[in-house]
Amino acid sequence: EGAGESIDCEPLQLTWTYQELQAGEGIVPREGSAAVLHYSSRLYGRDGPLLSASVLDMKEDEDAPRPFVFEVGDASVIPGLNEAIVTMREGSRGVLVLPPHTHYTSKRKEPKPLTRQGRKILSQFLSRKDPPPVLVMEIHLLGVAAIPPAIMSRDGYVDQQTLQSALYRDSSGHYGLRAETVKEEETSSS
Repeated sequence: EGAGESIDCEPLQLTWTYQELQAGEGIVPREGSAAVLHYSSRLYGRDGPLLSASVLDMKEDEDAPRPFVFEVGDASVIPGLNEAIVTMREGSRGVLVLPPHTHYTSKRKEPKPLTRQGRKILSQFLSRKDPPPVLVMEIHLLGVAAIPPAIMSRDGYVDQQTLQSALYRDSSGHYGLRAETVKEEETSSS
């Protein structure tokens, strides 16, 4: 016993992995641009409990939930998503596997779960003392948009709520960000 015996064990995953299921042909997001995506996220693997989702299995129409939009490089977004998104092309679909140190923390909570159940699962997960599980995200990068300077704060920051309210989809299906949205809100609140 002991010498010469091999032990089967899984290697420690140090970084995220991405498996492309459908290649995109559009542009690649870069830091400072806005990435627009549909996603679902699950703890413990692809069959684990659903933590959050925008819409992946539904047809996109007017009644579908809005996609998640974020500024690439935003520190409130989970790091693995920020890092992986810049390797994808607009139109890509794939599966992103995130080890614990590359996903949710008490400070990095975007994309936030949209349901009460998802928020409860995330809260329980963040309060645990034992090692956190992997997070698996299915992602469809719908679009990449420039962020209009008019929606940024004076320090060059744009918050999540502003990005969501500025998001639009034109008649050809492309996503963009309206600069007028914030100006209208500022005018009405003055």
